[in-house]
Amino acid sequence: MKYYLTIFLSFIFLNGCAGSGEYTAPLQTVSNLNASLKGTVNRQSLLHYDFFSIEAVDDKAVSHLIEGAEKQVQIAPGKHTIVTHAVFNRTFGGSCPCEAYLALQAEFEPQKEYKLNGKVEGITISAWIEEKGTSKRVSDIASQPYRRARKDTYVYVPVN
Repeated sequence: MKYYLTIFLSFIFLNGCAGSGEYTAPLQTVSNLNASLKGTVNRQSLLHYDFFSIEAVDDKAVSHLIEGAEKQVQIAPGKHTIVTHAVFNRTFGGSCPCEAYLALQAEFEPQKEYKLNGKVEGITISAWIEEKGTSKRVSDIASQPYRRARKDTYVYVPVN
């Protein structure tokens, strides 16, 4: 009986792994007219860092599976809302890492490169978008008080 059950379960398992042979390519959204926006990592030591990552563009989430905070995304020219996740830490065993989510409005021009930037002052985190190379600010400056990062929050800490 065990023998027949093993054969039956193996058949079901192998049948479920069989593909239909059809493949649909994902939509290509990259255009040579798009602007690019990249997150920023500022690290002074292992425990002294701050980074600003792109969390969403116009309410569409951005995945950070491999690239982490410095992920670069392609954005169609025009006005967009960018949500950034700002995280910083200054000491071992202190009350941080701390974080804030900030929404930024910016007008993107075709074929230009932009980056997120920001700073921590007092109890607030500020962020903005600037043109790469010229450091010309192209967005408003968003600021808000930070909070201690939740224990279940994934915090990407790049190690160079």
